[in-house]
Amino acid sequence: MQALQLDAQRKDFLYLGYPLHLTPAEFEIVQILVANGRYTAGGNAASVSVHVCAINKKAQRIGGRRLIHTVRGRGYRLCDDI
Repeated sequence: MQALQLDAQRKDFLYLGYPLHLTPAEFEIVQILVANGRYTAGGNAASVSVHVCAINKKAQRIGGRRLIHTVRGRGYRLCDDI
């Protein structure tokens, strides 16, 4: 089983086999991270930071650790060990 499973058509996201209930904005961030490995916030840095924090809280409830790391001055990336 893969740690991350994303179904873009159904807007479903599974983390460690469990559904992560994401808002549309959170889903978009995760979708970009899965596709590209990184995400640059651009002009929406404060808003994206709030969404990333919410995603990490949801992931921590399932797997006990964050899903997304902040790369200072660059944006965000998925954790290396996922």
